[in-house]
Amino acid sequence: MAGQLSLRISNALMARRQDSVAAMPGRALASGPDRPVFFIGVPRSGTTIVFETFSAHEDMAWFSNYFYRFPKHPELALISRLAFSNRLVGAKKQNGESRFRLPKPYPIECYPVWERYCGREFRFDFLLGRTASPTQREEVGRLVTDVTRYQGKRRFVAKLTGPARIHYLNSIFPNALFIHVIRDGRAVVNSLLKVGFWKQGGGYEKPWWAGGLTDEDMELYKRFGESPSVLAAVQWRRIILAAREEAARIDANRYMELRYEDVAREPARALDLLIHFAQLRPSAKVDDYLTRNARLKDMNFKFSHDLSGEEIDTLNAVIGDVNSSLGYH
Repeated sequence: MAGQLSLRISNALMARRQDSVAAMPGRALASGPDRPVFFIGVPRSGTTIVFETFSAHEDMAWFSNYFYRFPKHPELALISRLAFSNRLVGAKKQNGESRFRLPKPYPIECYPVWERYCGREFRFDFLLGRTASPTQREEVGRLVTDVTRYQGKRRFVAKLTGPARIHYLNSIFPNALFIHVIRDGRAVVNSLLKVGFWKQGGGYEKPWWAGGLTDEDMELYKRFGESPSVLAAVQWRRIILAAREEAARIDANRYMELRYEDVAREPARALDLLIHFAQLRPSAKVDDYLTRNARLKDMNFKFSHDLSGEEIDTLNAVIGDVNSSLGYH
């Protein structure tokens, strides 16, 4: 129904066997972090603002901008603890933080830390079928436990864009929860082609992540003249499909899909659903952050203005099957 927030959980997940060996979300492990929450999604899908708002919850610890700068020092989470207790936690710079003051700690996608413990391939590979080594499992598990303790919280949340890496992360955190933020693939492609990191990093000429695109994906890319928009589109499509395939191998109660457009339409209801999914108590801090800092606006109309009719037809031909399955027409 139009205007009603839709929370889509893959049919494949609902139909999967109930004899999963994965831990149920309501049960903590004998050791290690308790039900860490991972926000996943293709870049430019709206993951940042949803993740930041959720991270304002009183029970959630996270990797901060300080830890990003100094990935050898998890004890820097103490700064976040002090700031949080004194209401000094800031929004990300894109949401209004002043550049003329010492940066407030805020939750961030912290790839220098993940690369330090899991290797560079963690950032630039789909990691399909890959599991963490015993050393990685021990060190990353201890790291998240330490950061959570230093920050004085009960749970941990992180954001990772690009490939979902569910299988790999599940090998470290067998009771983790995954929230997949999804946006209309045509809007994502249009946005990727505009941001500096994508063009400057080679996103116009080669796949951004290794180990994911199939021969059929690359053949489709070549068929449309090696168009940068088609290259971005086939990656969006493959990330969605791979995430669902990986999610189908864990317990259905540990994975959910949420459309960013629905969050923009009914943000308070969306956050309530996320908090319920993560088995957290209602949070006044999340409500306050949503009111004061979150800038949620559906900008999907831009792709129809920025792209030509021919370009939109091409994108519909390339990703229309997956886009339609997500409710985008």
